[in-house]
Amino acid sequence: MRAAVCERYGPPEVLRVVDVPVPTPEAREVRIAVVASAVTSSDTFIRGLRLPPAYRALARLRMGLTGTPRFTVDQLMELTALNEIGALRPVVDRVFPLEQIVDAHRYVETGHKRGNVVVTMGDEAHPG
Repeated sequence: MRAAVCERYGPPEVLRVVDVPVPTPEAREVRIAVVASAVTSSDTFIRGLRLPPAYRALARLRMGLTGTPRFTVDQLMELTALNEIGALRPVVDRVFPLEQIVDAHRYVETGHKRGNVVVTMGDEAHPG
C-alpha cells in the first residue's frame, strides 16, 4: 500500500510517498481502510518541529513514547453513528491526492486555508 512517511523533522519536502506492507491487525484490533485524511496546522508544526526551544525536547519525548493512536470499537461506532445521521459536516477547502502530500503541507503552511485540507488515498483505499 502507499503511505506518506516522515523520517525526520523539516520542511514539507521531508515527506515521501512510499510502498509499505499492509499491516496485520493483532488480537482485538481492526484494520480500517482510509480513503482520505486531513492535513492540519498541527501536522505542519510537528513535522517541522516548530516549537519554542524549551518545549522541543519535551514534545519529542512525548511523541516518541505515545506511538500509534488507538481507538475503541465503541468510539469508532459512535463516529459511524454521527456520520450516518449527518451530524458530522466537514468544511473542505482543498483536496490533494496522496502523491501531492508535499503540496498539501505547503498550502497549509501558507495560513490561507479556510476549512480542511484533505489528502485522498486513491483507488487502493477502496477494497474490492
